[in-house]
Amino acid sequence: MRHAIIIISDELKINKFFMDYVLRSYESHFGELGEYFIIDENDKNLPFILEKHSDNFDYITIFASNKSYFLVAKILSTLKNENMELKDQTIAPASSLEYQKDSFVVDFKNSSINVIKAIPCEKLPNLLTQTQPNTQSFIVLDEDQSSVMALLDPLTSTYDVDINLTKFTDLIILVKATTGKFGQLDGFVDSAKNLFGAFF
Repeated sequence: MRHAIIIISDELKINKFFMDYVLRSYESHFGELGEYFIIDENDKNLPFILEKHSDNFDYITIFASNKSYFLVAKILSTLKNENMELKDQTIAPASSLEYQKDSFVVDFKNSSINVIKAIPCEKLPNLLTQTQPNTQSFIVLDEDQSSVMALLDPLTSTYDVDINLTKFTDLIILVKATTGKFGQLDGFVDSAKNLFGAFF
């Protein structure tokens, strides 16, 4: 699962304490921090930036200022070629999957995008993106790290999975498998189990 945080708030950029609160809230929700980007509120390339990131990330959480929140909603509506609507006291694209006051989720290209109005000194609205478990780990015995990588590499492309290997000892390798929104983690693990047999 690839996820990103986008900050579009000049006020938030300079308020270290509130920025820490935003990142802690995000990490508490997702279990980890994604990559994060800070974009100027007046950046004329904002539509292109959002479009590019939606190609590269499964989940995007945008923390926007009062001013940029409406702008982001309008840009997403335009990119999706649809109208904006007033939903539960918040303006959002018509096809929003979920919404609450000052927070909505919309799918665009490959991403699920949660836009949140973040106002310093106020409690953040709820993060609405629901993620599926996307990581499993297993140990392979009696194989060296390069052999495990060589054997698993063909399976990673078949099942759309990324792997990281950690060597505990020369013959104990921990494999952490992570998948995106459309990957098949269970299929990958089952195939690895068949591949390594009793050494899985």
